[in-house]
Amino acid sequence: MFKQALHNPVRPLDCNLVFFGEPGRNGKRGPYAYTKLWNQAKKQASLMTSLSRLTP
Repeated sequence: MFKQALHNPVRPLDCNLVFFGEPGRNGKRGPYAYTKLWNQAKKQASLMTSLSRLTP
């Protein structure tokens, strides 16, 4: 996955980040903020784990 990310044709040449975000208000490119998505995935996984305990 990392090789694919590093060889992504839309990845800016001046960017040393693997998962990059768009430039912010200050014009600097920062890391991609995937906290919201990660928290949703954890919540869904927890829900799935809870549901699997309920089924016989």
